[in-house]
Amino acid sequence: MARADPADIAARERSAAGLAPQPKARQQAPPHPSHGGSTGYPVSQREQALARSQQGQCLPTAISRSSIDPNRVNGVHPKGAAGISESQVLFGASQFAMAMVLHVYPEATGDEVAAFIHANTGEVLSRTQVSKRMRELKLSSKQASPEACQAFSPGNRLRDQWFYSMPPPLGVVTLRRKQLIDVGECAVTLEKVNRSTGHDYTGGQKITLLMAIEPGDPALPANVEGSVANPRRWFATHLEPGTNQWRFADFCNTVCTSCENSGLAVDADRVFLWDNLAAHGAPVVYQTVVGRALPQRFRILPRPPYMPKYGPIEYAFCEVIARLKLLSRPDWNVQQLEQAIHQTCAAIGRNGGFENTFAHCGYQVVS
Repeated sequence: MARADPADIAARERSAAGLAPQPKARQQAPPHPSHGGSTGYPVSQREQALARSQQGQCLPTAISRSSIDPNRVNGVHPKGAAGISESQVLFGASQFAMAMVLHVYPEATGDEVAAFIHANTGEVLSRTQVSKRMRELKLSSKQASPEACQAFSPGNRLRDQWFYSMPPPLGVVTLRRKQLIDVGECAVTLEKVNRSTGHDYTGGQKITLLMAIEPGDPALPANVEGSVANPRRWFATHLEPGTNQWRFADFCNTVCTSCENSGLAVDADRVFLWDNLAAHGAPVVYQTVVGRALPQRFRILPRPPYMPKYGPIEYAFCEVIARLKLLSRPDWNVQQLEQAIHQTCAAIGRNGGFENTFAHCGYQVVS
């Protein structure tokens, strides 16, 4: 095996450290021109190959006609190669100042960064120089996740305040905890349920889990389905990515039909909670839930946007994933994972588990 050139080793080390390429770094043993990366064939060899080509003679096997043609136009002498030059601005103290201001104030504009650098280092920079150096350092213009920004927008903060202080349709005041059914979906893959140590999984098809949970009715005996000790849960899985309005409406219909056929007094008036996914607000979903025949009554109360802490179903999903991590095996396939999901969903939340989760999220009993 050929020995690695010191220049190549140095270049890889600089790249791994995030440094700019070193200008005018020459290899001790230039590679053959057919492999690229060299200054090309020697002038004498170019002249000989060009002469043979003009006389109609065969070219050496190592030289192609496409490499000879440019010599007819541009001559046999090599042109000056475009050099790689290091950036001459925003290094050392100035680069540190830029990194500091972007860490403290990610929304800073190029002018604001330049002003901060000048105030702390004395170096005068333009907006263009700052932007160019940021691109060289691969600093993204994305400041934060949209969830974090949207959660604290004025409108969403107002909806957050209303949720626990206003009656429906703005909040949960006057609603009894046992009336609530929280609905949500999550994606599960073999990678997600793999433990943090041990074997790793490759590839992985997503399994979409739709699930609805209730806290249970404290008036029911512990051995009755729908009680606090034995609360109901509804779940379905499919292998298609995401959840569309039709699939979600079908799942809601399954939950509503189950309540209509249960004969329990608590099912006379149920309120569905869910997040603000586009499929949840579709007219077909609204009609499926609210437009049902009496005597049962079903209502919809969306949770505040970007506030998963108000969703008991989010905690249920965390428990499902945690249990799957304990059960998972390196030789599992998608079908075995799906079977384990069903078994896990059927096991969680008993003996007051869902009731405690609803209470943790702030939903009061309200007699």
